Amino acid sequence: MKYATLIHILVLGFFLRLHYAHLDPYLHAWDERYHALVAKNLMDDPLLPLLRAEPLVPYDDKAWCCNHIWVHKQPLFMWQMAASMAIFGVSEFAMRYPSVLMGCLMILLCFRITMLLTQHWMTSIVAALIMSTSNYHLEQVSGWIGMDHNDVAFSFYILASIWAYAEFRLKNQMFWALSVGVFCGLAMLNKWLTGLLVFLPWTLLSIYHFYIEKKFKVIVPITLALITCFAIFLPWQVYLFHQFPDLARYEMTYNQRHLTEVLEGHGGSAVFYLERFPQYFGTQLYLLVPAGIWVAWYHRKRGDLALNYTLSLCLLVVLFFFSIVAQTKLPSYVFIIAPIGFIYIAIAINALFDLLPTLSSKTALLTVVCLSSLSYLNTIMKRKDNAERQTMIENTRIYKSLKGLLPQNYHTIINANSYEDIDIMFFNDGITAYHWWPDEKYADSLAQKGVLLASMPNRGAYVLPYKYASYPGLHYLNVSYK
Repeated sequence: MKYATLIHILVLGFFLRLHYAHLDPYLHAWDERYHALVAKNLMDDPLLPLLRAEPLVPYDDKAWCCNHIWVHKQPLFMWQMAASMAIFGVSEFAMRYPSVLMGCLMILLCFRITMLLTQHWMTSIVAALIMSTSNYHLEQVSGWIGMDHNDVAFSFYILASIWAYAEFRLKNQMFWALSVGVFCGLAMLNKWLTGLLVFLPWTLLSIYHFYIEKKFKVIVPITLALITCFAIFLPWQVYLFHQFPDLARYEMTYNQRHLTEVLEGHGGSAVFYLERFPQYFGTQLYLLVPAGIWVAWYHRKRGDLALNYTLSLCLLVVLFFFSIVAQTKLPSYVFIIAPIGFIYIAIAINALFDLLPTLSSKTALLTVVCLSSLSYLNTIMKRKDNAERQTMIENTRIYKSLKGLLPQNYHTIINANSYEDIDIMFFNDGITAYHWWPDEKYADSLAQKGVLLASMPNRGAYVLPYKYASYPGLHYLNVSYK
């Protein structure tokens, strides 16, 4: 019966994530639609990440929004999305299911890490409950927040590496050390070097123990874990530099520029992430993060000191690095350490429980915590009477039927809304689409090749220029398109 509460929290977390995954029946603009299309194309060849599978005109291979070979992100999360769509069919919902699963597993990981840190059942349950109801995480699962499933997967593998390290500290078994390496390698296969996060405190602790004990055996586990990590991460990098050397070098350089430049207008002050703590943790809860850190250190004799040091250092280093060092700033960069914040919030809440006299007052506090974390009203209000969202829902209904509206031998659609050519290609196999239209200088060569073009209706600024309006055999699609 003791674990019934945890099971209920897991069930709650699962259905919340499943609900959010089905909230929006369309692909979100940034960046879900790109991840979805590349994942769909990976179903055909897992080693060939394609955005536009069959480009008909030259393109800028450095433009990640509109190119052919797409190595703008590491592939693991898209492999997972491809596997889900292979099982459940290609849809915007099936593409989100891996995030649902990983989000549920993160609830268990939060519970277990808190238990290893505090040896306190109620604190661990509260941490799991906050993870279960985290609105920011739920919106990542829904695709509403940029980098969406990429960051869900990245956060999951980083948290799993911290969990494996906590188990290693408890059991001192090589299996757990190697597991740290596995999860860090998988984290890096989702994004980049921040996946090595847990190695920072582990390295410092290993140096300390080596200094005290003067025995090389203390550095063997971390050495083997690092070897395991890079054995997982490096093969894909070697493959990229062998198959697509120019593009791989460009993307590596582009990633490094995030540290020194404000890219794509994503700048901000040194308090950019601190200002977003209410979004990450809940309007009333974010102040409990520093309070929980203080309680954990004040009562450090009650828990695992080294694990407390590990969690605190991971949280503070990520916050400092992305606030001060990295010049490009995006909200989700720091959310990877939010589960650590949930753990410290749970520690602070448990301290408050000790001050409350009755079960009803403790229940009331926990209810406030859950409602603040979930912020479901905020989710509904963002979608209620949202004209842009409603337009996307209506347009997506059209996209899903376009292939059946094309005459025989027509496989190319032009004059789509900006960037929504990606949606058209996701929902229609064998179709190549272009937002606006290819440069007019290519119209004659397309006609000479016998490429048949269909066009979305003229509307607003989307009026075909003469070269395409007079294109031989042009077919206007008769749809109510906004």
